Amino acid sequence: MKSKFIAFFILLGLIQIGLYAQNKDLNTIIPRPQIFELKRGDFVFNKNTIIVYDANYKDLQSIALQLSDEIKLILGLDLKVTENNVRLRDNYVSVGLISNSDALGEEGYKLVSTSKQIGIQAVKASGVFYGMQTLVQLIRNNEVKRQIPAIEISDKPRFAWRGMMLDVGRYFYSIEFIKKMLDEMAVYKLNKFHWHLTDDQGWRIEIKKYPELTQKGAWRSESQFGIGLDKNWINTNPHGGYYTQEEIKEVIKYAQSKYIEVIPEIEVPGHSKAALSVFPHLSCTGGPFEVPGYWGVVEDVYCAGNEDTFKFVEDVLTEVVELFPSKIVHIGGDECKKNRWKTCAKCQNRIKKEGLKDEYELQSYFIKRVQNFLNSKGKSIIGWDEILEGGLAPNAKVMSWRGTKGGIAAAKQGHEVVMSPNTFLYLDYAQGAADLEPAYGRTRFLPIEKVYSYNPVSEEFTEPEGKLIKGVQANVWTELLHNRESVEYMIFPRITAVAEVAWTNQNLRQWDDFSRRIEYQFDYYKSKDITFAESIYYTYVKTSSINKNSSTALITLSTPSYNTEIRYTLDGTAPKNSSLLYDKPFTVKYPINLNTATFRNGKRIGKTNNKSIAIFK
Repeated sequence: MKSKFIAFFILLGLIQIGLYAQNKDLNTIIPRPQIFELKRGDFVFNKNTIIVYDANYKDLQSIALQLSDEIKLILGLDLKVTENNVRLRDNYVSVGLISNSDALGEEGYKLVSTSKQIGIQAVKASGVFYGMQTLVQLIRNNEVKRQIPAIEISDKPRFAWRGMMLDVGRYFYSIEFIKKMLDEMAVYKLNKFHWHLTDDQGWRIEIKKYPELTQKGAWRSESQFGIGLDKNWINTNPHGGYYTQEEIKEVIKYAQSKYIEVIPEIEVPGHSKAALSVFPHLSCTGGPFEVPGYWGVVEDVYCAGNEDTFKFVEDVLTEVVELFPSKIVHIGGDECKKNRWKTCAKCQNRIKKEGLKDEYELQSYFIKRVQNFLNSKGKSIIGWDEILEGGLAPNAKVMSWRGTKGGIAAAKQGHEVVMSPNTFLYLDYAQGAADLEPAYGRTRFLPIEKVYSYNPVSEEFTEPEGKLIKGVQANVWTELLHNRESVEYMIFPRITAVAEVAWTNQNLRQWDDFSRRIEYQFDYYKSKDITFAESIYYTYVKTSSINKNSSTALITLSTPSYNTEIRYTLDGTAPKNSSLLYDKPFTVKYPINLNTATFRNGKRIGKTNNKSIAIFK
């Protein structure tokens, strides 16, 4: 009898452990860790909890202090931070480094939590920082405040390049906003901030040798705020701004505290009209030019046959490389129209003198000269995939943006590649209903589930070519995004999908699991005053089997959201919890007056109106 009771309690205990793991469902972390094991018990924070760091590594003190700041914001506890030479008792968090580990690599970490202590270890301080971000998410997402479960996490990134690009050439954003974006990149373990500093519509970086660049080239008289060149789409308010070199140093230092590398982009030979408005003699026609307020690819580019052009570019890049510690400089290279070169005597003489075949090889000549100069300064280049045209030096990196073909071609030629296809990673593309989108007239549709579906190393790559894919990057172009809220709306929460594509192994990624975890971010965004899209709650409507004789069509509804139900009406009224529940495709008669909405636990979710939530595709 006694043995039966023992067996019963053992079974009960196992069931409780299973229910504990199932009900708590505590793997809410984004990006998802490679290994997450839930144990029995909890670590409970209190006012006596201390944070200790290895004093042999000064970077760890900064991480420990950042952790303390985060805990104070979330839990209201002002925890003591100290070196690890104190006598430790129970209830502490420690951060430290370990010797080389193949399992963790250079950016991985191990996080172990018991009822008595929490430990974060890594080979390098960057790994400790990422472990700290995971711990902060566990604390923030836990419904039971001041405690986290006993767990073991072993984690490392899939790719070394996990980036986001912000275009400030088209629209200028403040240093404070840049820092805010760096904060949020760090939360999701992104580590490359690509700063698009020059374009046709604005020059944003102070160059001391050429002060006119920011005195004139950083300002324009008007801005196009929607797609199309009709005058009704033009805002006639002047716009501009630039970053001083001291401000740039401030951003770089701030990014370094978040283990983010800042990579500048100085566009050549196209997208250069802001500079040409200041120095028209560097063009093929001699100008005059104004900084344009409209978008699109312009005809005027740097003259490739003029030696003064290269002197100017080298002078600018000399100051850029002195400012930015990154070993990489992005030189653009995209969308360079060649019509001016075809009719320019200097460019044609250059083609003849250098034995070039055509204007495409002239662009290659331009890029190679810039690359050789930067190489002489200890830097390497990366450029958009057009830099492949006409040939490219072997040590140049390529950023594939025109779909995936450029990345595939670059890898086949032996170049390292960052995948940034517009078809998956352009976050200025629309993600929801047109009347909710801040980018007026943007018709390309990129919902978060498509971002999440992207695999940077697809079957199109051979194994050696796949190893040349160094990572992924999301791009945020700001032609149509003219305020903080608009930029945030387009970035969040889609950047979480980008982060998981970049960090988590392909075989561990599942949409159902991700869509569950993503909702834990929404309260966080509200607490940080971040504007975000709720398009994950939208309902997609597909019409098929249209019968013209009976004026009917088959309607199929779906939603990417987790554990929700779709309810709909056919009379134009707003769906309620008592409205028709969708469970299978149904036939309706024209004219269709369908309204849909998502519900969970009897409550409607998603901040949309009735007419706009149905996206036909």
